[in-house]
Amino acid sequence: HALVGMDCTSDVQGIVMADRSGRAIDWDLAQAKPAGGFETGRESLASVRCSPDDARILTLDRGTSTLEEWDRKTGKRLVSTSAPGESLNRCIYGPDGRTAFVGHQPGDNVYHYDLACGELLKIFVDDYSNYDMVLSADGERLLVGTRHQSNEWRLSDYACLETFTGHLGHAVPSVAYAREDQHLLTGSRDGSIRLWDRKKAEVVRRWYPHQSYVTRMRVSPDGKWVLSYGGDRLLAETSLEDGQPRLRWERHMGAGTCVAFAP
Repeated sequence: HALVGMDCTSDVQGIVMADRSGRAIDWDLAQAKPAGGFETGRESLASVRCSPDDARILTLDRGTSTLEEWDRKTGKRLVSTSAPGESLNRCIYGPDGRTAFVGHQPGDNVYHYDLACGELLKIFVDDYSNYDMVLSADGERLLVGTRHQSNEWRLSDYACLETFTGHLGHAVPSVAYAREDQHLLTGSRDGSIRLWDRKKAEVVRRWYPHQSYVTRMRVSPDGKWVLSYGGDRLLAETSLEDGQPRLRWERHMGAGTCVAFAP
């Protein structure tokens, strides 16, 4: 079954993955084989994340708009909360692992949940669709890519700090933070990646790793490379310094669905 998401554990020992059959898979990197897993009972998983302490797994079922947290070792369901009639499409842990941010479309693009009880804490960001979102390294800000722009939000009071616009067709399918605090990245529908001065909302550099939209991006732990995949079915690793590829990775027969860097 096709993978719908994956996330590397902070201890660099494994990867948690989810596939379209509804199975959560724990993969041992050293042994290169499954180390565990469990059935979620969900048929349309869209996102999976590993908690900051590596003990829990967060999943989102798009068909039922259900957010669930699981014990990674036992597969025990810890919390389950649904938003009937809504369209939820992705999830990430909050900085302390006690809350979750969930993408929504159309409008009201981010739902913030308390994982202790499943309570909805806040709804913020208002655009047609949430395409991607990522936390800053200090856990104080959330960068969101939507149908018409990208925004950075301060989580202490849900204030919008800056807006990043000018992308082809306005849409921002992917976002990422650079390792230094000054910069962030946005991926566009035209295959380009933009490196921004986040405080000035000015483009520092733009390059074109893809011939179609940039679906997802991840920045390497050393902060020198951005790993991306796009609508052209190409996986690319390019330099943040000059946009040049380190290695062309035309190695897949089908489209990529998720990427992750080992810390």
